[in-house]
Amino acid sequence: MNNKHLAILGVTTIAVIASLVFFRDPGSTSNDIAGAQPTDTEALQSNELDTAEPATTDGQNNAVPNVSQTNQSQLERALTEIRSRPGNDQTDTALNELDALVAHYDNMSHEEKRALLTDYATHFLRNRQYEDARYFYEQVLQLPGLEHTNRLAVLQMLARIAMAAEDWQGFLAYNDQYFDVGGGYNWIVTGHLMRAFRQLENYDAAGEALLIHFDTGLFPQYDGSSEQYERLYGDIDSIPLSMSDRQSAVLVAERLVEQFDRPENWRILSEVYGAEGDTANYNQTIQTARAKGFVDDNGDWLAGR
Repeated sequence: MNNKHLAILGVTTIAVIASLVFFRDPGSTSNDIAGAQPTDTEALQSNELDTAEPATTDGQNNAVPNVSQTNQSQLERALTEIRSRPGNDQTDTALNELDALVAHYDNMSHEEKRALLTDYATHFLRNRQYEDARYFYEQVLQLPGLEHTNRLAVLQMLARIAMAAEDWQGFLAYNDQYFDVGGGYNWIVTGHLMRAFRQLENYDAAGEALLIHFDTGLFPQYDGSSEQYERLYGDIDSIPLSMSDRQSAVLVAERLVEQFDRPENWRILSEVYGAEGDTANYNQTIQTARAKGFVDDNGDWLAGR
């Protein structure tokens, strides 16, 4: 796995990251994009992308320069191509208002251009036009003097759009760019990574991302309830059983037990020890689980608590 994905960096505070959508099931097709901005708890469970604008500034001018910049004629050509597609509805009032501003694009400040391009990206997200949304967010990245926080937020937005389009290699490429310009890990970034790697069947990388997730913090809304566990972590707790790096699999299984202490975590840990032929730890795990009430008198595991 690329070390750029898993070397632990300082966590970067990005306002937009707090509202990013966490994909519950990377195997499903995410074709629905909501115009409304969900609360954090709703966002964690949604297969939709919110369309919040990336954060505007972190008070620092750490822009990464670009060699090119979109001009008015390029923007007009892109919009003409989009309008020419069969079935596209061009009656949207908001879109028409944006189109009217394009004639003044070359005379706009960089901040005005950023706002216009972001508004176009948001519009196309709401209409499930992923590639068009990606195009406009990528144009934002070309603006000179783009604030560092904005750059990180846009790259993560692009990564999320790639996930929604099930473009997993594109997702990893955007994350590479994010880390290359100093992006850090947090609960959203690690959550996206471990689910993307599960989709790619790279379970070792998913397990490493899960360990980083534990180190950088769980979901802020996680309250320890069975419902929250199943909704937020129920599809990843079996990752150790699919890992080829058995030493890491043991570590991940042990961390799951340490973090959540649920019957399924203890069962998975016992299975990992059993697969390793570690009889002593296997027996100790069963004994501890039975004392916790996770295994009944017949040796059957309880479903949850």
